[in-house]
Amino acid sequence: MCIKTINFIIKLFLRPIAGCNLISKNVALHIPAVGKISLLLRTGQRLFMENEGRDEVANSIYWLGKKGYDSESIEIWVGLARKSKVIFDIGAYTGLYSLLAALVNSKAKVFAFEPIDAHYNHLKRNIEINNFDNIVPVKKIVSDKVGINKLKIPYGSLLQGSASIIDKFDRKDIEEELLIDNITIDFFIKEKNIKVVDLVKIDVEAAEPIVLKGMCETIQNYYPTFIIEVLPHKRVETFLQEFFQSYGYTGYWLTDKGQIKKEVVKGDTTYRFSNYLFSKDDLHY
Repeated sequence: MCIKTINFIIKLFLRPIAGCNLISKNVALHIPAVGKISLLLRTGQRLFMENEGRDEVANSIYWLGKKGYDSESIEIWVGLARKSKVIFDIGAYTGLYSLLAALVNSKAKVFAFEPIDAHYNHLKRNIEINNFDNIVPVKKIVSDKVGINKLKIPYGSLLQGSASIIDKFDRKDIEEELLIDNITIDFFIKEKNIKVVDLVKIDVEAAEPIVLKGMCETIQNYYPTFIIEVLPHKRVETFLQEFFQSYGYTGYWLTDKGQIKKEVVKGDTTYRFSNYLFSKDDLHY
């Protein structure tokens, strides 16, 4: 109760400062917020996330509200989710994208893939407190093969959203390596007898090419719309550009100025706007 009271007092001072854009998102995600965090949508709908202070997404939303996390992508995601039947959230973390999709479209089936125990447990708890029955949490790594894969988790006080299956860390930066069940989306769809996929979010810390290699049949059959984190790594940028062009997709960089059509895929070196929309349709939001 004491921590919650301190949070409330600090927020009274942070709100006017945040309104003047003097508190950055990077700062906000490190300020602990404890308790039930709520996010109110333009529709009047509200979702909740439970936090003990380590969830960087919930921290950001608590201190900065709607603009706290991926605000340039959330409105587009919500619009797409409203008209989707089956949605995949790959790298769900504690579930923001899955929760939003389930909230705005109770008829949609949302599959949330999150392999790390701590994240997965938060995800399940967030599903429970919102009373959602249309999200299926899946505790597996998604890649281009079925079996066992090694997930590298770096040191950090927050729930580690930067964990990855690729070698992106110095050995001294890795806190632990976990062996976790590994699947492909093509395998999962066949196993679950899923007949359509409309919308996919992928945020797997530069392992996006590996995930996409494991869902070629899915793309050929259903041509879902994608929102994907694109980090400024040449290997990832080049792969995404060539891969989606080969399927006839158009790429859009999602920024605070709206969606910007891009012939060349480039990650944002400032890390402010890391998401791209890839679609077969000419989309405008």
